[in-house]
Amino acid sequence: MQWNHVGIKSADVAKSLHFYCDLLGLEKQQELDIFGGKFIFVGNDTVSIEIEEGKPEDSRIDPRNQTGLYHLAFTVDDVTAMVEKLKSEGVPVALEPISTQPDRLVAFVEDPDGAFIQLIQMLA
Repeated sequence: MQWNHVGIKSADVAKSLHFYCDLLGLEKQQELDIFGGKFIFVGNDTVSIEIEEGKPEDSRIDPRNQTGLYHLAFTVDDVTAMVEKLKSEGVPVALEPISTQPDRLVAFVEDPDGAFIQLIQMLA
């Protein structure tokens, strides 16, 4: 078995594309219409995210009080710089950069639909 992708349902696909591509640096790879729905894949050599267009009646997740998938985690070169960049764009920060283990610095931010995104910097 190997990793394929994770799917995210988005209330506003344009906002999700801005977050995942413009802010986090992933690239738009493919756009599909399946069963009347719009699906856009973004990623790079190691990450693949399927962004599905949500419906107006869909409810927003709140990972703080729901079970199931809790967050996505990405390794970045500089957590502090990434968090500052995201904050300047109005991205909610759930946890400022903190060292949780001697070899890493982590932070949590929220994507446009409230999903937690963990950013990890491996320290030398």
